[in-house]
Amino acid sequence: MIEIKNILDDLSNINTPKPLRLCGEYYLTSAELSEKLRITKRTLFRYIELGYLPYYMVSGKALFKESEIEEILLNDYRKK
Repeated sequence: MIEIKNILDDLSNINTPKPLRLCGEYYLTSAELSEKLRITKRTLFRYIELGYLPYYMVSGKALFKESEIEEILLNDYRKK
């Protein structure tokens, strides 16, 4: 019974997306970032156009360094 559970756990992890990691940094796609921020992709790209979010173009895809996004959110957070 334990073997079956282990196999099922392994199978469930196959489709789980792994975070993109390059040179020790984690990167998010536009879909992942918009989901985390709970905004639409259009709003995300508007923030890019306005210069609010740094990004990197890799093979035609915008990638966002997770540490930079966290820093922006922490620095620009305003308590009410």
